[in-house]
Amino acid sequence: MGKLSSHIADFLQVIKNYLVRPRITEISRKKFLTKKELASYFDRSTSWIYTNVEKGGALKNGVHIFDFCGVTLYDREQIEADIKSGSIK
Repeated sequence: MGKLSSHIADFLQVIKNYLVRPRITEISRKKFLTKKELASYFDRSTSWIYTNVEKGGALKNGVHIFDFCGVTLYDREQIEADIKSGSIK
């Protein structure tokens, strides 16, 4: 019974993440993105963003990452420009 309830909880979490996930067309016009929106935009998970982008140092504070009243926002336009120029891989 406990295993079944665990599977149901996992299934409901997947559904919730799918329904809450921002759509690319909605965020492609925004300059600043939250971590979840950035992950969705690049089709990655938020843990991937943390381990490979923030912790790895590919993005720089003040250039790509901004802190507004305790909320971390990412400058999508600057990140895309740096990817196109080859400074971020």
